[in-house]
Amino acid sequence: MRSNMRSLMYVIVCTILILFLIVKGNNARVNVTNNFNTTSSSWLKRVINHRAQAQARGCWNRPWICSMGQFPPERLCCMNRCVDITSDPLNCGLCGIRCPFTWQCCRGVCIDINTNPFHCGRCLNRCPFGRPCTFGLCGYAGGQPAAPFPFPLPPIIPGPPFTFPIPLPPGFSFPPGSGLPIPRGGGTHLSPGLGLLNPPSVETPLPPGPPGAGMSPPPPLRSRAPPSSGGGLPLPPGSMRPCPPARPHSSNTEAPVPPNCQLS
Repeated sequence: MRSNMRSLMYVIVCTILILFLIVKGNNARVNVTNNFNTTSSSWLKRVINHRAQAQARGCWNRPWICSMGQFPPERLCCMNRCVDITSDPLNCGLCGIRCPFTWQCCRGVCIDINTNPFHCGRCLNRCPFGRPCTFGLCGYAGGQPAAPFPFPLPPIIPGPPFTFPIPLPPGFSFPPGSGLPIPRGGGTHLSPGLGLLNPPSVETPLPPGPPGAGMSPPPPLRSRAPPSSGGGLPLPPGSMRPCPPARPHSSNTEAPVPPNCQLS
């Protein structure tokens, strides 16, 4: 028990002595430094100040220290300091080139990160194909759906002869063998499969000769006697059936009218 107490006291005394020596040494070093700085030699002061001024800070007189052996260099000496020209917005690509407000310097190029899909929000942040970059976000507020790939082919438009009736305005004529009207302007306004677009006026060829030549005259008007019941007495109105429509004939004679019918 006594041996343990002696060893413990020995350790405590040694520790106190070591701490005392460390503190004493620091005080002596501070005093020596202060005495050196407070020298009264003016010549020594001029020598010390000259050496301090000769070792000026900055890179203006040695710009090669910024390149770090790279070619092309990523760092240049701009305004007496080394600057990374690949990411500095005040010196983007070269010294003195400033990027506009809200733009960022990406690999030495000023880029609008709010709208660029290859640098959306930050450098080298690419948006998926078909999604725009808006306000620095890919597909802001949902965006538009991606376009289908491969793209669908347009529908096939059928050509003549047409399988459905095409309405034509009055005045169009179809020359034999063409199947299309001839407009006055020389252009074709009949789109296959889409109908008539902006129909112009057309010229219909007329046969040579005086006006009205080659046309059949209208049939003469003939008065008709009131129908009778067979004994010579006229029938009362409303007791006769309407006559059927007259059929066209090749000659100029009028078609016969059946008896006991009322003309409309």
